Parts: sequence; structure tokens; C-alpha cells
Amino acid sequence: MRVSTSLMAVCGLLLISAMVLSVQAEHFASTISSLPRFQSASGGFRDSPRAEESLEATADALFLSSLYGLRNTINAAGVPEFVRGFRNSDGGYGAGKSDVASTRAAVLAYAHLEFTIPDPTETANFVRSLIDPQNSLFGARPGARGDLQSTAYALEILDLLGEGKRGLSQVVGGLNTYLSAHVTTDGSTQYFNFPSEPLSLTSANFYAVYIASRIEFEFDSPDQWASFVSQMQAPSGGFFADFSRSSITFQSSAHAVGTLRLLHDAAGASVAGTVNTAALRAFCASAPFDLRSAYSAHYAVALTDHFRENFKFFVSYSTADGTPVTDSLVIQGTRLKPELTVRAFSGSAHVGLTAGTTVQFEDGTSDVSELRFDHQSQQYIASKFISADSLGAVSFQFNMRQFVVGIGEISFSVSSEKSVGYAVEVTANAVHDITGQVVKEGKDVSVGTTFNFDVAMSSVLESSITAGDFNLVFSVLDSSNVAIHREVIAGQGNTKDLTFAYTFSESNIPSGDLGFAFQVQGPNGNVHSTAVKKYRLSIPMVATDITFSGASDGLKYQLGDTVSVTIQPGSYPDLRSVTSFTTTDFAGTDIGNTRSFFLDCVTEKGSVVRSIPASAGQNGRYTFSFDLDTTLDSVGSTDIVFRYQAATGESITLQNYDSDEQQLYDDSEPLAVTVDTELHITDVIEQPSGGDFFYGNIISFQFEVKDLVSGEYVSAGERGNVYMALTHTSAELGGRTFTSVKVPAEEGDASSFTINWEINPNAVKGESTLVLIAEDADENQVDLFKESSKEAVSYTVNIGGELDIESSTFSSSDFFSSHTAHIVDFTLSCQGKSLRNAKLRTSVVYGGEEVYSAPVAYDDEGYSVSWTTDHRSSPSGTYTVRVFRETDQSKAEESEEWKQKQLRQKLREVELSGETFDQEAFLASLEVESDSEPLFEVSYYHKEVSRGAPPVKVEWMVMLGLITAFVYASKKKVNYE
Repeated sequence: MRVSTSLMAVCGLLLISAMVLSVQAEHFASTISSLPRFQSASGGFRDSPRAEESLEATADALFLSSLYGLRNTINAAGVPEFVRGFRNSDGGYGAGKSDVASTRAAVLAYAHLEFTIPDPTETANFVRSLIDPQNSLFGARPGARGDLQSTAYALEILDLLGEGKRGLSQVVGGLNTYLSAHVTTDGSTQYFNFPSEPLSLTSANFYAVYIASRIEFEFDSPDQWASFVSQMQAPSGGFFADFSRSSITFQSSAHAVGTLRLLHDAAGASVAGTVNTAALRAFCASAPFDLRSAYSAHYAVALTDHFRENFKFFVSYSTADGTPVTDSLVIQGTRLKPELTVRAFSGSAHVGLTAGTTVQFEDGTSDVSELRFDHQSQQYIASKFISADSLGAVSFQFNMRQFVVGIGEISFSVSSEKSVGYAVEVTANAVHDITGQVVKEGKDVSVGTTFNFDVAMSSVLESSITAGDFNLVFSVLDSSNVAIHREVIAGQGNTKDLTFAYTFSESNIPSGDLGFAFQVQGPNGNVHSTAVKKYRLSIPMVATDITFSGASDGLKYQLGDTVSVTIQPGSYPDLRSVTSFTTTDFAGTDIGNTRSFFLDCVTEKGSVVRSIPASAGQNGRYTFSFDLDTTLDSVGSTDIVFRYQAATGESITLQNYDSDEQQLYDDSEPLAVTVDTELHITDVIEQPSGGDFFYGNIISFQFEVKDLVSGEYVSAGERGNVYMALTHTSAELGGRTFTSVKVPAEEGDASSFTINWEINPNAVKGESTLVLIAEDADENQVDLFKESSKEAVSYTVNIGGELDIESSTFSSSDFFSSHTAHIVDFTLSCQGKSLRNAKLRTSVVYGGEEVYSAPVAYDDEGYSVSWTTDHRSSPSGTYTVRVFRETDQSKAEESEEWKQKQLRQKLREVELSGETFDQEAFLASLEVESDSEPLFEVSYYHKEVSRGAPPVKVEWMVMLGLITAFVYASKKKVNYE
């Protein structure tokens, strides 16, 4: 019997579980964007919106504010007053009495805001007063026994105060001795072990390594220390707190990554590639909506290369006169200011960066500018205009850096590549010579179309440019970006208008885009300005002179054969004659490798099982070659389809053309390659012998499959496989067979197949046949024979055993929930053995009517059905949960289809004969049962949830219930969006 309290918990969380998951997924970013909501009127911060202000929460919040440059979004000026409220006369900080943790938080708060720390000498003296002379460690407060965490905190405070190791000469040696005494070597790893410290192993090592880095402790084999830390990472990406591997926390993850950084910086440990940083970031992204968790999660990510992913960078440009800057072009003479926007999680702008840009022009000249943050536009803007006078390529490099206390310096860089050139305006006119029809840009053109182009060029410095130190190159481009025509106007001494004309006279290029490019070359031959006009060419394409080699008989092959196919592609403009594609560009250069053709092997159902790129041959011919691998994917017939891929990625299918008959192949008889096989099981290690089996028994096979035609052993493939099926003869299906179980084989070494099937309730009881079948890539059945004969591989078995069902039920009984939840859990067993993986469906009946239907869920604990309704839709009474096998329901549907088919045939006979006909009597005479019987039923009584007047208003109780459940589900971390 399942534990009823677990049902109660599930019911309590059922209504809000989806909301919890959604909110958790957003917390990593929303905590940052909602940072101001954690700050109180006093200037301090709370760990969660309902908690009290604290120094620790304030330090955590200010770390996040510094990390993401959010100082402008919070009340930074109010923080010092809040912190001063905790300062005590001894120079330390704390509520009433000073302690090292509160003092650290206070000092960190000032440091993150870059505010001056009041009376730093007094604070440093307080920290030094915490030294425990008995062990050289620092205590949590004056007179307390020294401990590891307090010592790390104390040394951090002294560093932030600029004190370093001043006044600590008497304890440095003791600290070295203390650390050395707790070093543990375990095989190839080393770590600190402090059994007496109330810290997790991961956290203890973080604090110890931090102390070691401050007192110049010598690490033997630092890579072994790093190896210990990396081995603590869990598959989820987080880090275990201890060797028990029972707890993964955000703090332990932050401490682990922090330890690796310290080992790298202080001892030179090689840490690159030792941590799955992508998984770590995914784990940290699940941090709940509180500052402590957010601090740890973001601290961990900030120490990895994935930190950059938390920002969005946007580059833009403003100009002195409003001249537009496009994605690729800066018009010559433009005076511009580069602008950079940096946003954390696409939210608030980062305001804490030191940024600059370096501009590099093609002629070798460069310029630099500081980027200053503009609060109005929320952008970093260059402090001066940069003149883009030098024609050619130009690159803008944006460099950003920031210093974050606890992390160190973080830097980013982004770049933008453009070209300084002319504004090129092209006026196009396309007219068909015979029809006189004008063709608009982007529309289909045909042979006989003449194109005329007028080109106008300008810059900020010149309104019209027709002459100069440039070449204007006009190119006609086919859809492979092959230049089939080119003209050049030399700018030197030119006195004519910039015009071009071209007539498309022959359909000897592939379909797709027909482009006209206008490129301006500088003296060095590099292109700095471009304009393009595009039209479309839509002429049928064909594959001609199709030749196959490697076949044993026509287009029949064997497994292991190499198929080689050669074609000559061309166009079929008038659907009567073929025009071969040109094989050279305008200059006579061979372009065979520039054009892309593919051979696709396509199954009858349309699946592409292989796609082979062509290699170019001579005279415009292309060859495709591939091996028929010895897998079930290669078995049977696949259609051969040729296609062309344009430079844009557009694919166009070629029709197959019979060059001998000079006509297209008949669509009803596609070009197909057939692989003949005769498959037998062989090398059988394990198989059943037939006989009686019971639910819970295991039926096992281990064998190989060999093709006698090719002599090759056959493996499964990506789509094909071998299956074990349990089949039955059904009177309800008119004596036909049906399958209740189909189990895929698993591939072992080489080409061996293994099946281990635990008989579960999916199997229909009674006499059955176990068969082994093979399927190709299209799920078509392929004959599979016994090892030494052409008999099917089958075994007569009898499936028996009684099912033992244990069930428990639950339904809501109080008005604190807004909906009624119903839950039915059950387990299935036979002879004491639990039965798993049954495919079941339920039908819930109340008052003779079905009120709910769904598949049954299964997990390691058993089977479960649950649903919710509003209270009125769950009236008092008995509810019956009828559990069906999916197989039985499918069989019932097939039976009904068979009966209807028989009825349709009879109706046609009656229509022809004119006799009278009783449909009901005919259907009854078929004696085929089309209703499935349930495997079992579970009934329970539910009392409708009372809607009487509760002691307080219902809406308040409902709200309280939802809030309580939500708090429980999200571990008491509430996000009030």
C-alpha cells in the first residue's frame, strides 16, 4: 500500500507545481532585475522580500550590483547610514556586539560601492584582536576560539582595508603549521581535511586555500589539489558539499569554483577543462529568488567563460550629420561616434564598465576613443567623432573591463566589421524583348529579357562620383554565385554615365536567384562598396545521362557494395529539349566545384536515409559514390532523388530524365536502388525453448544476423532494427493476428543483438507466438529466418499468471483548496514479483458516465492516475477507475473497424440485389466483440467538498493555502512578481 501522506503532499502542491517550475527557471535573471525590491527604506537589503534587513544580505546585494553594473538602480546613498547603525565602539560591526562575519559584510558593502571605509585603522585593530594565540587562528568575536572561516574572513577584511599581513608576523608561521597538519593525500588528489570544523569539506577547502593564498603557503603538486575539487562536481553541474555526495548546494558550488580560481592564481594550477562549466551554469540558473543563493550562483558563473552569456551587447553609431550607417557600410566622409549598449539579461544597462574603442582602417591608420557612459541613452558613447575618410575595410574593437571585489578584473570585448565606401544607388529596368513585359525586381525572368542599369555613386564629401581612382565592376551571378558575365568601367578619366546592359539569352544556368552585382574596387583591388539587384529564374532542372555502376543486376545491389552514380544536370525550359549547364564562368574558369548537387536516398514514406554530395567531373558531369553499409537501413528499396543547392541554401529537386528515350522518367516508376537480402539468425547464444511463462519471468535472446546473399553480418542502423513480438490469433478480428508486445533488440559488440524482456501485463494471457522480426528504415518487415532453414523464427508459448493489485485512493476533503484532487495509486505483481512498464489507460466512471480518461503514469514506485476538477464537478458518490491495457483498446478499435468494413460490403451487395436488410441483426451475427474489458477496476467513495460558510472569507483561505503550498514547494523562497 502506498503511503497516504505522500498523496496528501502531492494534492497540496498539485495546483501550483507548474508555476513553481516556471518561476524557478526565471529566478537566476529575475533576482538581478529585481534587485531594488530587496532594499528597504533604511538602505539595507533583505535576503528575500519578506525577510529582515541584514549586513550579509546587503553585502550580497551590493556584490551583484557591482557585478552587473546596477548601482544606478538602487539607493546607493542610503547604504552607509544603514551600515553605520551596526558599528560598535571597538571598530567592529555587529548587532550589539561585534563579530567578524558582520564586520566583513560591512567592509564589503563599502568596498562594492567604492565608498571610503570609516576609521579603517580601528576596524583593522578590532580584526587583529580576534587572534586566538593557542592556534594562531582568528575567532568569530573577541575571546572566541579561532576557526577556519573566521580566519579567512579576517584576512579578507585586512586586505580590503589595505593592511595585508601588517601586524600578523606572529601568526603567519602558526597558520602555515596549522594548514600543513591538515593536508590529506588520496591517490592523485590532495585536499585539506578539518574534522573538527563545522564546515562542509568543499567549503572548508575554499577557506583554507584562501588563507593559504594570503600567507604564501606552498602547495605541492597544485594540479592534484585542483583534481580533488573537479572530482566533486555532480552530473547536474553543481558541486557536492562532502564525500557523502548527498548534498549539492549553490554555496558549495561557488566555493568549489572559487577554490579552483585561487589555486590557479596563487599556485599556478592548471584548471582549464577540469570543470563542466556549461552544466555548472545550467545548475546555477536554477537558483531561487533570494540574495544568498543568487550571490553564490552568480559568483560561480562569474568565474567561468559563461559569464559573458549573461550580457547582451548592442553596437550602434551616431553621425554628425545624420548620415545612416548600415550593417556593412560607412559612407566615406562620415563623422561618427561608436556606441555600445551592455545589458544584463537584456534588462538594465551596465553602468560600471571602463570602455574604449579602437578603430583600424584598411590603409593602416587607426584611431582610439574612450567610451563614456551616457545616463540618458544608457549607452557607452565615444568621447569624440571619428572621421571615416579612408576607403576600404574598417574594424571597430570595443574593449570593456571592470573590477569586482571578490572576483578581480573581468574583461569583455566585441567587434564590428564594416567597409568605408560610396553610397551606390542602382536603377533597374527589365523588359522581355518579345512581349514587351516589364519585370519587377525579385520576379521571374525568362530567356529574352534585357536588363538596363543606371548607377549613381556619392559620398559625404562628393554628391556625385563618376570618375576617380576606382573600378566599377558589373557582374551577372547565377544562383551558385558564379559570375557568368562581367564588365568594368574604369574610373580614371571617365567622362561617361555609369550604365550597364545585359540580355539573358540562354537557359544554361541553374534555377534560383539571378543576381546583378555592382562593386567598387579601390586601387588595391579590394571591394569597398557594393549594390545588388535580384530577379528569379524558375526553369525546370533535370538529371540526364544517369549512369549507375557497381550493381550486380540492373539496379540491384548487395550489402557492402559501393554505389556510384554519374549525372549531367541541365535545364528543361520547353519540356522538349535539354540544355546543359555552362561549365565555366565568364573568364573560362571551370566552375564544377562551385555548384552543389546532392543524391538523396529516400524511402517510400519519405525518410531520407542518406544524402551524398557530388564530386565534380569533366564536361559538367557529377558523380555520387557511397557504400551500402551492412545495416538494416540499407535493406530494401530506396528512391534516388537528385537535387541542386543554391548559394543561399535553397534546394531544388531535379527531375530524372531518360536520355535514351529522351523523356522524363514516369513518376509512377521512380528511379530506385534495391538491396536484396536473405537474413538468418546465427551464432545463437541464448533463446527460449517455448512452453509456459508467467508474468515477471524474463525471456532472453542473444544472436547475430547474417545475410546469405552478401555473406555479411548485419547490424541495426539508425532506423532499422530487430524486434521480438508476441502475437495472438483473435476471433474478434475474424481470425486475424494481432501483436500485444513488441520489444526492440539492443546491439552489443560487433553485430550481436540482445533482448531481455520481463513479461509484464502488456502481454495478453493464453497461447501466443513469440517471433523475431527485422524492420528496414521505413519500418517495413523484412524476412528473418532460422539459422539453417527458411522458416520464420517463432516459438509457441503460453503466458499465464494471476495479477495481484494493491491500490490506494485519495480525494480532497476540505475547503482550503480551490479544486478537488483525485489520486489513485496502484502496484501490479505476480507471484510476489513487481511488474513494471505496463502501458495502461484509465476510464473514470461516475453515475454510469465517463468523467475522465488518460494514460496511466508509471515510475519506480508503481502506477498512478490523478486529475483535478472544481469542487462542483466532483459531487459525492462512488467513482470507479477502470484500467485497460492499451493493446486491448487497440484490438477493440480494430474489431469495430472490421465489423464496419463487413457492413459496408454487405450494404453494397444489398444495393445491387435489392433484398431487404437488417443491419443490427447482421452485426450481431458477426459474433465479434468490439468492446474491451478492463484489466481491473478500483472504486472509492468521495464526499463532495463542503461549500458552507467557513470561519473566515473563502478567498482569504484560498489565498493562504496557495501561498503556503507555494512557500513549501519553492523551499520558502517567495517571488512576488
